[in-house]
Amino acid sequence: MMGQWDGFLKATLQPILVLDTEFTIVAANKRSQEIAGVTEDELIGRKCYEVMHGTDEPARGCPMHSLLTRGSLETVEMEIETIHGTFLVSCAPIVDASGVPIGVVHVATDVTEKKRAEEELKEREVKYRYLFENSPAGMFRSSLADGKIVDANITLSQMFGIENSGDLHAGDFYADPRERRRLLKAIKRNKRVDRHEVLMARRDGSVFWALISARLDSREHYIEGVVTDITAQKEAQEALRESEERYRVAIENCNDCVAIFRDGVYVYANQQYVQAVGVRDAGEILGTGIGRFIHPDDYGRIERYRRDRKAGKDVPARYELRIIDVKGKVIFFEAAVSVITLKGEPATLVFMRDITKRVEVKKKLEEQVEFLQTFIDTMPNPIFIKDPKGRFIKCNRAFEEYYGASCQTIRGKTVFDIEPAREAKVHASKDRELMKGGGVIEYDGVVTDPSGRVHDVIIRKAAFHRPDGTPGGIVGVVIDITELKRAGEMLKESEAKYRGVAEESLAGFYIIQDGLFRYVNRRFCEITGYGYDEIVDRMEPLDLVYGEDRAVVEENLRKRFSGETGSIHYRFRMTRKSGLVARVEVLGSSFDYRGRPAAIGTLLDITKETILEEQLQQAQKMEAIGQLAGGMAHDFNNILTTIMGYCGLLQTELDEDDPHQLYVEEISMASEKGAQLTSGLLAFGRKQVMEMKPQKLDDLVRGVQRLLERLLPEDMRLEIRLPREECTILADATQIYQLLMNLTTNSRDAMPDGGTLLISADVLSIDEDFIAAKGFGEVGDYAVLSVVDTGCGIDPRVQEKMFEPFFTTKEPGKGTGLGLSIVYGIVKQHSGFIDVCSSPGAGTTFTAYIPVAKGKRVRKRAGVQGMRGGSGETILIAEDNRSVRELTREVLRKAGYHMIEAVDGQEAIERFTEFSHVIDLSILDVVMPKRNGKQVYDEIIMVRPDAKVLFVSGYAADVITDKGIQDESLEYLPKPVSPTLLLKKVRELLDRK
Repeated sequence: MMGQWDGFLKATLQPILVLDTEFTIVAANKRSQEIAGVTEDELIGRKCYEVMHGTDEPARGCPMHSLLTRGSLETVEMEIETIHGTFLVSCAPIVDASGVPIGVVHVATDVTEKKRAEEELKEREVKYRYLFENSPAGMFRSSLADGKIVDANITLSQMFGIENSGDLHAGDFYADPRERRRLLKAIKRNKRVDRHEVLMARRDGSVFWALISARLDSREHYIEGVVTDITAQKEAQEALRESEERYRVAIENCNDCVAIFRDGVYVYANQQYVQAVGVRDAGEILGTGIGRFIHPDDYGRIERYRRDRKAGKDVPARYELRIIDVKGKVIFFEAAVSVITLKGEPATLVFMRDITKRVEVKKKLEEQVEFLQTFIDTMPNPIFIKDPKGRFIKCNRAFEEYYGASCQTIRGKTVFDIEPAREAKVHASKDRELMKGGGVIEYDGVVTDPSGRVHDVIIRKAAFHRPDGTPGGIVGVVIDITELKRAGEMLKESEAKYRGVAEESLAGFYIIQDGLFRYVNRRFCEITGYGYDEIVDRMEPLDLVYGEDRAVVEENLRKRFSGETGSIHYRFRMTRKSGLVARVEVLGSSFDYRGRPAAIGTLLDITKETILEEQLQQAQKMEAIGQLAGGMAHDFNNILTTIMGYCGLLQTELDEDDPHQLYVEEISMASEKGAQLTSGLLAFGRKQVMEMKPQKLDDLVRGVQRLLERLLPEDMRLEIRLPREECTILADATQIYQLLMNLTTNSRDAMPDGGTLLISADVLSIDEDFIAAKGFGEVGDYAVLSVVDTGCGIDPRVQEKMFEPFFTTKEPGKGTGLGLSIVYGIVKQHSGFIDVCSSPGAGTTFTAYIPVAKGKRVRKRAGVQGMRGGSGETILIAEDNRSVRELTREVLRKAGYHMIEAVDGQEAIERFTEFSHVIDLSILDVVMPKRNGKQVYDEIIMVRPDAKVLFVSGYAADVITDKGIQDESLEYLPKPVSPTLLLKKVRELLDRK
């Protein structure tokens, strides 16, 4: 295959591989070896996808796969991660003389750098386009020749109120068309314009001020520019002018007196100031000195302020002064002074407010101070006043008694002089905080009295100011809470202890009052699925109760609140927030909560425990029936073996056209049904010997499909849905067939008037969320088999019992009550789970979950060779049942074998010992008198280690296991066994080397 391609491979610089139809590399050129980083010898014989993609199967989109499966020639772009590159990959077939493909030429072109360059260009274009589109300024490009706008961003469109810029002309948006002509002239002359202000017009006719910067492009075909809306700036300038006018008017009409001085001379006075000093107009004031109206006693202070302010020294910005009007009346003013710039020179602006009434009030307040001092002396709590530096000024009698010092003694001292340093630091820090921020503060602290006793206190402090506005100091009150705190801590400790018990409890804890939950703990929220805020003061107890159990809960609540019973203990079903139903147990009683009747109790989630109880009961029922089935199996299977065996012999004796063949076939079919019934009984009792082998899920479903297509009536439509992916389970194929047949039979009977029957298979990963939602299952991957019908559905009460043995809703004679029990047994034997979803009139869905086999693959069975008869071989038969023994002897004799018989285990050992040199095969019943089959086998192999043995039994699986037949190397046939199967197995063992 390679000769014709050898020259081509060497000549080309592209990586080329020649592959056979199994994707195996048969040749590779030098470039392919360089890319893969291996030699030619290391490439030849390997799969191309292993070398180039590092996978164990062809890569997605592989052109060779398309060529071989669909015959299509494709060139695809592929990322090859092993060499970090991008390639254009194509394939061409290599065919033999008859045109049959015998290989493929696989050619790749490296486009990695091209792809990278394209991506960088695309990224750069996207970036610049993004900046253009998202610029906060309007951006455009227009034709110099005709003024048509060829590109504009969203900002420009929004600025002019347009949606589509495709048919726009630049001249459409100038309020005065002459402005555009002047702008164009400047651009042509200077190649650009910068920050040109112009009045623009929007599509709706409204106008705005814009700032335009534009230039010609390099070829001078287009104008590129930026437009910024400066309407707000223009409006701000106008607003400033208007604001200055408004302030002038405001000052003229202000209720305060306003004056401006420069170098101690009036340069402005408003009307209010003119009226205050009693002159006719401001002209009588302007140009005169500031001392003209100031009280002589205040003039020196005010003049000093003026000089210090001019010298740059700190001067009070607010102070009081007296003015004498032209009539000699003294008026008290509060002045607020600031330095301004007036016509480029410094000046002093003064706002003065008449505080004559306030001064009069102040005098009255001073008269009340003595009264207030007397009042606070009668207060039981210590009260004190400090100056801004934290020095005590005054205190009441309670303070003197508390600290053991008189007011005269502590005046001028700080807290460090009367308290331990550690306490004093705290109080001093709070004083500084209060003086800095003002207002009122309250904090907890401690105070040590003269006897050394420590008191817990609450201290409230407030900052106050003097009449002139300067900080006056701090006033404070000490509240002793030593006893109160001790009682509070005892109460808090008690509450914390009981709250901790409730919050950390593994049971839900609740309090009900006035029909609402007043408290629930964390576990209660977890059980119900609701949050604390969703329950407390919002939900009633019955809001959480499953509908059918409301009466039970109502009655128990009534008993508690009526006093009929002191405590209760009952179970009910709860509906969680998610909609799932949980089973809970309640222990509760009544008590007084905050002075009124309430109910208190605990809530236990017993959902899992209840499910386990039900599963245990079901398992016990199944075990009992299983024991019954296992006891029946041996005798029944022996009888069936005899019937089936003689039917087989009789069929061989009769001519094919003999009319009695029909009778024999009917007997044979009846015995087969009996065998299936025995197998079913053992299945739901989980005592059937299982032939567990890897099975493909889709093969099992197709096998049942073929059976059902012959059995279902014409008015019933069958739908099959195969799994989306290949799935293998470890299963007994016969048992899975029986499971599906029993379920489909059940569905068929539920649709007497016809309908649709759906059998579907799929794969599902069960996780913790699935288990929490469904209430069953174990984490892992499962094959899911579903049988869905459109029949009459199943009543919920029937669903609770339908898997029980012998339970049936069918008429007498139309059902054994074992169908679903057998299904249940088969599922459990396969370590799976089964679920049912149904309601009356809405059809039924049965779903079985079977674990997916891990690392198992279905092996293809070799073809069955034609059976040969005996060639005079000698076979030992050890069987205690006479009918079965005689049947076996007759079947083997007719097939050309010699027989040696034994009726129990001891005789079998003796006969083998005597004739071991001529016995070619021993057929041993597992359970026999005197010695069982395994004991006989152990004796036989001691006589002849190479002896061939076949075990048979009609007992249940657990009995067989108890007898030691669990080694997979031992050959075993379960009864009933047909003559054909027996002869086949005998021939197989005899021919085995």
